[in-house]
Amino acid sequence: MANKRSYCWGLNDNGQIGDGTSGSENNRFSPTESLFLRPVQNRYIY
Repeated sequence: MANKRSYCWGLNDNGQIGDGTSGSENNRFSPTESLFLRPVQNRYIY
């Protein structure tokens, strides 16, 4: 991505996404910016 930010998606039961939320109601099915990985310039998170 051109903005050099990290994005995650998937299960978020324990806050794995890193956007400050947790719980299965906050699972992310599309790329969501991970606030905990700034300013790291990862492109993919598996």
